[in-house]
This record gives sequence, C-alpha cells and structure tokens, in this order.
Amino acid sequence: MKKILKNTIGALILRYYKAAARLQVKKGLYDCVVGITGTVGKSSTMEMCRLVLESSGKSVKYSKKANSESGIPLNILGIEVSNYSFLFWIKTLFLIPIKLVINWDKYDYYLVEMGMDSYWKPRNIQYLIEIIKPNIGILTRITQAHSENFVKKGEILDDNEILERIKSQKKLIVTSLDDSDIAIINSSDENSKSFINEIKAQSLKVSLDINNEDDVQLVSYESSNDGTHYVFKVRNGDELSIKCVDLLGKSLASNFAQAIALGISQQIGIKKIEKALCSYRPPVGRGRKFEGKISQTTILDYSYNGVNFEALRNSIESSLSSKPARHRSVAILGDMRELGEVATETEHNKLANYLKENVDFVILSGANMYKYVLEELDSDKVVFYSTTREIIRDLPRLIQPKDHIVIQSSQNTLYFEMITKELISNNYNFANELPRQSAYWQKVKKRYR
Repeated sequence: MKKILKNTIGALILRYYKAAARLQVKKGLYDCVVGITGTVGKSSTMEMCRLVLESSGKSVKYSKKANSESGIPLNILGIEVSNYSFLFWIKTLFLIPIKLVINWDKYDYYLVEMGMDSYWKPRNIQYLIEIIKPNIGILTRITQAHSENFVKKGEILDDNEILERIKSQKKLIVTSLDDSDIAIINSSDENSKSFINEIKAQSLKVSLDINNEDDVQLVSYESSNDGTHYVFKVRNGDELSIKCVDLLGKSLASNFAQAIALGISQQIGIKKIEKALCSYRPPVGRGRKFEGKISQTTILDYSYNGVNFEALRNSIESSLSSKPARHRSVAILGDMRELGEVATETEHNKLANYLKENVDFVILSGANMYKYVLEELDSDKVVFYSTTREIIRDLPRLIQPKDHIVIQSSQNTLYFEMITKELISNNYNFANELPRQSAYWQKVKKRYR
C-alpha cells in the first residue's frame, strides 16, 4: 500500500513538472534547442557542443546534471537540483509557479542531454521530447545499458530484442525531427545505420573512417602521456587539429566530430571550432587524467558510471594508448549494473576475456565481478574486495610507482571516486575534479564505506 501511494504521488509530481516545463517552453525563450542522446558519450558531447556554440559569442543554456524526466523540466524552469531529499521535492512544488512568472531568461541555444532508463514512459525518450522537442538532434552511439528496465517482469527477450527496444527509443532524437531541422548522426555506429532512411531532417554524418560521403571524418588519432591529438577533415577539405591535455580514447573522436558538425551547421568558423575544442576537458568522473600521490603514477577517473563492456573497454584503451612500455597497467573495476540477467553475464564475460589479454593487474569489487570475472583471470594478476573501503585500505600495498591506473564502476553503492580521491595528488580541488562531492553525497557514501 505504501509503495502504491508513493508511486502515485511521484506520478502526479512528474505530471506537474511536465505541464509547467511545457508552459515555460511555450514562452519561446530558446531560439534553437539541441537535443543529445545515446547510450554513451552524452555528457561529453554536450560539453563539446557548449564550447563550440559559446565560441560564436551566442548565449547557451545547458542541462548540466539534469537529463531525466524530473531533471529536465526543473532545468527548463531554472530550478537547480541541490539534493534528492523529500523536502527538496516539496519545495519545488511551490517554486514552480514563481519561476513561471519571473523566469524570462532568453538564450540563443538550449543544449539538453536526454537520458533514458526504461522502455516505458516517463523514463524514455518519447516522454522527454513531449516536454521539449529539439530543432537539432545528436545521436552518439547505441549499445546495451540499463537493459533490465527494458523487460517487463516475466517477459523473456534475448539481447537483440532488448537492443531493438533501446534503438526504438534512442532513434526518436533524430527521426522525430521535421524537414527543416538538423540531425547529426554517427555513421560508424552500426546500430544507427538501420534507421537512417527514417530521418526526414537534413542529416550531417560523422565517421571514424575516411570516405567521401560523411561531413566530418577522423583522419588521425594519437595519444601519449602529454595528452591526445585528433585530426579531422570536413567535407569541403578543411582540417581541424585538436589537442587535449587529457587521455581521451579514440571512441571519443566521434563525439568531437559531432560537435564540429554542429558548429559547421551554425556557420561557426573552423578556427573558432578548433580553438574551442582544444580547451575541452571531460565532465567529472568521465575520463579526467590526474597525477597520483605515488611516484609517477597516472590515474584516469571514470568513476561516475560504467554502463557496459564497451564503456569499460574504451576507458582502459585510453589508458593503454599512453602507457610507456615498461609501466604497469592497472584497472580498478566495479560491477556493470542494470543490464538485465542475460546481458549481465554476457558483458562481464566479454570484460573478463579482454582483461586477460590486455591488463597487467586488476582490482575488482561487486557481486557481478566476483561471479563472472574473478575466476577467469590468473590469480596472480587479480584481487577482489567486498567493499570500496577495503580497497582504499590496501591501496598502498597494491599500487606501485609508474602504474597507469583506470578506475570505473557503476555508481550505485560503490562510489569509486573515493578511490580516486585517495590516489590523486592533494594539489587538486576535489570538489571541482571529482563527482558526488556535495554534502548530500558525502552523507550517502558514509553508509557504504
């Protein structure tokens, strides 16, 4: 009974949020709405697009830390989610009418990241585009993630059937666009190719391969301990050279390419786009590079979330691409969660095989890592811990000078940013460099340490 009441109240609050946000949108305060979705790379792409659009001198609003059925409406209204307490949600009910009256802030662009945790409303893309419909849609890549929320209780679907459900929602960011709109898609993503013919909008294609059809193509990629260097070519023959201080994977090249395509579509000069993207740093917890406390160690922090095997593999390859030959590669990994029963086993098995061939030493935590990965690795190259606190306790014994370390995990209950915080130099401002550092999250994490 209590659960039913809670769900009913939650549904009513979401309806209220949605109605209020749609009223705010009807004020016409955004000249152009850019919607971004995909299984991986949404936040990174949004940050790149922000840099590009701001380089033109235009005003840009973006949905920082707000990509859900509740976060997006509140962001549209100008209400920042300070915590997730019951008191905060009650407070929003009274703030919304005030915001509808006083918030008339106008922007040239609204960048909105659209996340999806389910096949069904209100946690899908269909629900979000009913709140605010983009003029420009950017689709990064489609893979399996949060798969357990795409199957009803008692329903039996294989991986391909689940993937089709994910695709049917993700594609709406581009297939729902009108003829006068712009779709920016990654033609290197096999899962996006199946519905390209359904797109009515003007399409700009990006690719990790050199060909004559795509609008932005990756020419070369190089990563060293000094950073990452990408070279892109656009359809008219111009080239862009983008150098970043962080160790970014080749897979992120498609996200850079989509930001370049967005800039071109808005008639922003090539040199402005290039300069803007050279200043890119990943969002916190999504690939920032740090110097470690232990001599000559390098840490790549992907602690915000590890959604599937592709995400973990890309993170590890970012570290491996810059690792000197004699330095040891170390992966500190926690469970990949919300994948569904079948995908959970499949994704962790793929990870085990990859780690076996590519990583020198592995530190694991989580029930799925214990069940599917631990026994597949040689005992002298892997250790397992039940909790994050236990890992932190043994870090001085586990980590050696010159180690190249990648840290990644699903976020719920594991909070691997605590490990990153323990390993990196005290010269860093933790509040600005790591995820979940607010007083609210510090309180939550005390329960899991």
